[in-house]
Amino acid sequence: MNTPGRTEQARASSGAAQPTQVRGYIITYPARMRDPHCICNRDPTTVLCKMCGKLFEGRAQQMECPIHPNIIHLMDHALCPACHRNKLQEAMKQKSPSTTTSRRSSITS
Repeated sequence: MNTPGRTEQARASSGAAQPTQVRGYIITYPARMRDPHCICNRDPTTVLCKMCGKLFEGRAQQMECPIHPNIIHLMDHALCPACHRNKLQEAMKQKSPSTTTSRRSSITS
């Protein structure tokens, strides 16, 4: 009889799948999904509709993963929820002002 600890050790040693923690959930991805060119598991960001200006949380579905072109995640949006057009753009994340302030204060000290 296998204990849960032995089963997890067997999976980890075989290299078949490695568990990943995402927002409190543990997800196991097959080894073929862990590729440096894979964009399937990128973080949700702010999405801007270029037509109506609506901002919402998620990911623009216009970006297609070169490794997994048929995978669509729950937070992937093809159309704007307000105007139902496909002119979506993901916003770039900016550094928070608190990190730049602390760097400046440490430089001047």
